Amino acid sequence: TGEDRVPLETADKAPILKVEGLMKTYRSGSSLFSAQRVVPAVNEVSFDLAPGRTLGVVGESGSGKSSLGRLLIKLLDSDGG
Repeated sequence: TGEDRVPLETADKAPILKVEGLMKTYRSGSSLFSAQRVVPAVNEVSFDLAPGRTLGVVGESGSGKSSLGRLLIKLLDSDGG
């Protein structure tokens, strides 16, 4: 509305979300005649999210965006991190 905004000081505050080395692998296709297929969905993802900041996740279809979101809100168990 034309008013000057006071900048939010975030540099000295602890992150509200800290992720280190998050990993998720899916396994499928195991049968008597074929080996199990291993598909890495999230591989060593790390970031800090400071108060007042926004995180955007961009990638191709099948790149692990939804898996990352599900891991962050604990709908899936991670393999590491």
